Amino acid sequence: MTMTMTEREQDNEQFQSYDWANRTMAVEGTVSPTTHQSRMARVYDKYFSTGFYHLRYPDANKHTLHFILSELQKLELGPKHILDFGCGNGRYLLPILKNTKNRFTAYDICETPLKLLSERLDIEDSRERVSIIHGGLEQLARHMGVKGKADLILLMFGVLSHVGDRDTRLQLLRRLRTFLDNDSSRIILSVPNRLRRFTRMNGCVSPAGKESGDITYRRSYKGTELTFFYHLYTPKTLAAELREAGLVVHRMCAESFFPECWVTGSPVVGVLDQAICRILPPKRGYGILAVVGPDKTSGE
Repeated sequence: MTMTMTEREQDNEQFQSYDWANRTMAVEGTVSPTTHQSRMARVYDKYFSTGFYHLRYPDANKHTLHFILSELQKLELGPKHILDFGCGNGRYLLPILKNTKNRFTAYDICETPLKLLSERLDIEDSRERVSIIHGGLEQLARHMGVKGKADLILLMFGVLSHVGDRDTRLQLLRRLRTFLDNDSSRIILSVPNRLRRFTRMNGCVSPAGKESGDITYRRSYKGTELTFFYHLYTPKTLAAELREAGLVVHRMCAESFFPECWVTGSPVVGVLDQAICRILPPKRGYGILAVVGPDKTSGE
């Protein structure tokens, strides 16, 4: 589904740096991680319920999907258990499910996209290989304890960047590491590239004790305004944060060259983008895509 000009005009994206004295989104020391999570869940429920998310991202990014499938082939033979953390409406889960015999745990803090995913699974008669989990990390942990740990964890399209402050992100990464089955298991994640995204805001630096790279931005659609928190990365800061969480990067590349909504909304742009990404260094990508695993030398 390609956006019409009218729809693109309605997709009125506005950017703002933090008003550090009167912040409305979660930042360390201002709003608890639980409150931040609840706010982001409400925002994304609206994003999906209005149809705006599907309008912007109707399909999987073909380059990213191929990347995931190629990494799956490197794992040992046999069906795998994949945890799609922040799965949304299954933009990546569904095509992987269709092309493999793997089983999934689909986890999200937002109820609306999980309902959309459930409807798709019923239509495609694929529910038996997918467990849908909604709620907090403790619910997910209990499920993983029963169903078994994951051979692969997906943390796609900026999920990590929405989590909140650095301490909260590190806690999440360390928790996800405990969900991995063994040292050969992997996490595939993608984050926005600070060198390419929201460049008008790159001069915004947080005050002492706060982290540079934290921003809020707004999207408006048919009278509904959505405000998002995002943490922007560079390849270097991403690798450093992963290392601190006891994870090591095995492979890193550009997620796309063009904006994701262009890539997923136009087959022609998607094919062109896939070709460009074969030679594009990570620092030139619109997003950064990485494969990481447990750091065997880490004391974590």
